[in-house]
Amino acid sequence: MKNLKSNSRTKEQFCRMQEAEKLNICPFCKEGLKRIHKLPIEKETRDFFVTKNAFPYEGTSAHYLIIPKKHIRDIEELQSEMWIQIGELFNWIRKYTNAKSGGFFLRFGDLHWTGSSVEHLHFQIISGTKSDKSKSDSIKVKLGYK
Repeated sequence: MKNLKSNSRTKEQFCRMQEAEKLNICPFCKEGLKRIHKLPIEKETRDFFVTKNAFPYEGTSAHYLIIPKKHIRDIEELQSEMWIQIGELFNWIRKYTNAKSGGFFLRFGDLHWTGSSVEHLHFQIISGTKSDKSKSDSIKVKLGYK
């Protein structure tokens, strides 16, 4: 379990990463979701939890996470049947949030390169707040590299 506090975007997120490190728990494993993440599980399958991101990106109206129940660190650890669940959860989140557009991504590998603050693999689904088609306020997400 590794957290990279320096990739935190807010002071509160940084404090939660410190707490996780002090307690030696992963913020996205079952105990960490209760003690560190603190937001409710919105949906659950055999292999995944769905919850809101506690620190949504600026400009998002919806920012959800699909988190493996098992502590998975790399995309290669996902089994074929897990991809089906991910697709079903993605579709559920789109319907649940009424998202007409957005983004779906994950980071994998070394936290120093990806910009992630949690080593536990997780998928992010985001949708923006703009109601018109102006590109000036579109969602801008740092995926890792400067």
